[in-house]
Amino acid sequence: MKKFSPYEVLLGVNNMWHFVHQAQLCGNHCPIPMREFYQYVTADLKWSIINPGSVLICAYAYFVYGQEKKLLDDFLSSDEGKEAFLAKFTVAETSYEKLTSNKEKVDYIKRRLRNSLAHCRYSVEVRTESGKIRNDGDVYYVFEDEDGNGGNKTKTEISFPSFANIIQATGKFSFKKLKQR
Repeated sequence: MKKFSPYEVLLGVNNMWHFVHQAQLCGNHCPIPMREFYQYVTADLKWSIINPGSVLICAYAYFVYGQEKKLLDDFLSSDEGKEAFLAKFTVAETSYEKLTSNKEKVDYIKRRLRNSLAHCRYSVEVRTESGKIRNDGDVYYVFEDEDGNGGNKTKTEISFPSFANIIQATGKFSFKKLKQR
């Protein structure tokens, strides 16, 4: 297993912004097809545009902001949605195991995930023996949270593709909610 350094995670963010900046410079008058443009811009980059760092940016914007502004209060209102959400996470904490309803578990994970993201208590790991990424499912986020006294520590793990999909869903949900206001 390999843990990404903060430099490697931020490099992904930097790579994404480099691509966005180059696309803006090119504008609507890009003389080459998008596929060639993408290959040209990303040729020397370590990460693709969608990478652990860029997903963390979206997680802060969609998930943390959404939680703080109460946009996600009724996110995952169906029982099927709650079960699918819970199946994506591995949670290590005794008080979580005592929760009986899926709603309590979802609320617990949402609160702990929000805290971990807001306080930068997470790591990104490659879960292969060689430490090399064969596919996106080899990359995991590990989120950690604790109460103000340093107790009640929680560790939550989720694969990169699963987390990216959840963050995308929270963004879509938040936009829909804001449009209805």
